Amino acid sequence: MQLNNDTLTEKIADINESVNDFNSITERVIREQSADLDDLMQDVHAAVTQENAAATDTIERYYAELSALIYFMSERIEKLNIFRDVSKAAAKEAYNKAYLKFCAEKDEKGKSVRTVNENTALAETDSQYEVVIQSIYGNAYDALKLKLDLAMEMLSTLKNILKRRTNEEYLNSQLSKLNPGGND
Repeated sequence: MQLNNDTLTEKIADINESVNDFNSITERVIREQSADLDDLMQDVHAAVTQENAAATDTIERYYAELSALIYFMSERIEKLNIFRDVSKAAAKEAYNKAYLKFCAEKDEKGKSVRTVNENTALAETDSQYEVVIQSIYGNAYDALKLKLDLAMEMLSTLKNILKRRTNEEYLNSQLSKLNPGGND
């Protein structure tokens, strides 16, 4: 089999363009729903990865902010899930309408003018935009759900940091009570 490199390059460019368009729209949907979470996670990341440990007050503030934001993010995810479900139903409806339209075309003898496979291919082509929209909302939902899961992991990490610091402070206070003069 001989492949034409120019044709391959052209096909790859077409796919890249479609992927870029798809990603651009999907990322816009995700950003609309998660910009405040992304900003907060950037701040938390900067605070916990700096060379000097972040102050306990700072960690407490991030813990409280992230807790509240996770609450609101769960509502956004549910709304995005509705978009995913509705777009899935719209894609199925568009496919079914197109399929029935093509199946309804009969010749003078009342027989279908196309095979089942031809009707299927035409219906898939007619409903391709609805399928892409379904995919956009499905991918955005999955990405937002992953972000929420990771935010919950960060919340757990912040909680563990606060617990460890509280325990250290308690131990230090108990040690200072036992040894009021210190180690002179």
